[in-house]
Amino acid sequence: MVTVAILPALLLGMLLGPWGAIPWLFGTFFLVWWFVIFIHELGHLAVDWVAGFRIQIFAVGPVAIVRNGRSFRVMRVSSWALSGCVPSTPSDPDKQRGWLAASAAAGSLANFVSGGLAWYAYVAYPDTSWLSL
Repeated sequence: MVTVAILPALLLGMLLGPWGAIPWLFGTFFLVWWFVIFIHELGHLAVDWVAGFRIQIFAVGPVAIVRNGRSFRVMRVSSWALSGCVPSTPSDPDKQRGWLAASAAAGSLANFVSGGLAWYAYVAYPDTSWLSL
């Protein structure tokens, strides 16, 4: 995941020059990193929702969506975390083992599928003239 987050920042750095690009380098790195984490956690969330788990928090980086009874609240996390989490509780203890395994695998699968789609788009549409400034 680090390579995915660094590449756009390096490309932007080549366009802006060595010193003017440093703030953009860090900003782009964090935005791409959080997007990759968002896709990963979305995979966990989707399987937990299908399984009927009670989802308590959906957090990515500095933002968290917290369940408060029947409603949800958006909160800012005090630290600029470089990770995410989706804590959830199984509704049926009998189905817990299989669904927990599926939930654990879903994050990586979501990253794999989104990476495959991005690679396909890169190969299918090789004309990158729309990227030039």
